[in-house]
Amino acid sequence: MKYVITGASGFLGVDICKELLRQGHQVYAVCRKESKGLDNLPKNDVLSIVWADLNHLNDIPQQVKQADVFIHLAWQGTVSGGRFNPELQAENIQNAFTAIRVAKQIGC
Repeated sequence: MKYVITGASGFLGVDICKELLRQGHQVYAVCRKESKGLDNLPKNDVLSIVWADLNHLNDIPQQVKQADVFIHLAWQGTVSGGRFNPELQAENIQNAFTAIRVAKQIGC
């Protein structure tokens, strides 16, 4: 199966990528170019990096034409005061809706 994972270079994303690759799945890891966790992603022929941040989720279909499963882990403000910032969390909710539309667009 083909999986798309936003937040793939984050705490949970890296382990999910590793497990899916271990099971033999193809993984599209959606990452920010400035992500500090990029080096934690495994090197694998069936793992492809998709460059997109939360403000550019609509760019994913240009890089991934079809997938089976979409796992949305990317979120802003996960540390410190961002968790309590209502405007930031409202933006995260809108990004989640965009992720759902993108998932549908690529066949998930």
